Amino acid sequence: MKREYFSGKKPKLSGAQRRKIERAKDRGTPLPTKPAARQKPPIKGEFIKKPEYVTNRLETVIEWLHTHAKNYRRFRKNLITANEFNSLTYGCRTGADLAKLVEELAYLKALEEQLKNLGALRVGGTVDYLPAPDTDHHI
Repeated sequence: MKREYFSGKKPKLSGAQRRKIERAKDRGTPLPTKPAARQKPPIKGEFIKKPEYVTNRLETVIEWLHTHAKNYRRFRKNLITANEFNSLTYGCRTGADLAKLVEELAYLKALEEQLKNLGALRVGGTVDYLPAPDTDHHI
């Protein structure tokens, strides 16, 4: 067993730990603490509250990125563990990518509709930017 454990001395901090504490004091924020303890499993028949970081109906890229930012702040405050944060980050990133693709698809469909209305789009789906050349007229 370590001698300093019984001597009553405080354990020595590394330089990074000391700087982190000094920065927290300078900013006036609470000192870093250990991660929050895991919750006990619910008793049978008890109402289970949905965690705050779980959200429904996120449809735009901005909503997904805001949710990721909220999760990051909760992680920095030690309200969720690193494993939970990594899982949530992966989910938010994937959701943001899918939302971006959905927005781009809606934009392309609107553009296709406008081209059809202008008569620039053929039935086969190809765009005809220039009028067809006259077969009678040669340069």
